Amino acid sequence: IDYTPVAKKAVDGENAPDETFTFEIEDEDGKTERATAKGGATATFGTITYTAAGTYTYEITEIAGNTPGMTYSTQTITLTVVVEKATDGTLSIKSATYEGGDGDDKNTITNTYEKPLGSATIPVKKTISGNNYNGTEKFTFTLTAGTATDGDGETITALPTIGNNTI
Repeated sequence: IDYTPVAKKAVDGENAPDETFTFEIEDEDGKTERATAKGGATATFGTITYTAAGTYTYEITEIAGNTPGMTYSTQTITLTVVVEKATDGTLSIKSATYEGGDGDDKNTITNTYEKPLGSATIPVKKTISGNNYNGTEKFTFTLTAGTATDGDGETITALPTIGNNTI
């Protein structure tokens, strides 16, 4: 009898980048397999063929990526497959239960995304004309909040993190 394990992917947060997520399933003997899915999709692992009745346990985890702003889940989903043998010798799947994940089926791994703050380098140049500069004067520059449009066309508020600097 065969069973095909799955894991669903969810991403909480607005404007998450289109990313392919990698999942790993591990059996009781430490044998692993990987599958991938985009956010909102399902990763399908290879089909497992059972040749004997018994209870089989697997752990499904996500392999963390490196997308800025993405917090990768550390959830572990436990899949328990119970295989029964009928009196005529045929095998059947009595149950396949997922635990530890999100969603109604408990087989969803959820990440969160928060668009990362950007940064900019703003060069400042002070030009002095005339002969009144003796090299000991100090000048104060103030950087204040402003607005800009990001790459998605959204208006953002730029907040300086250096405050006032005296040069």
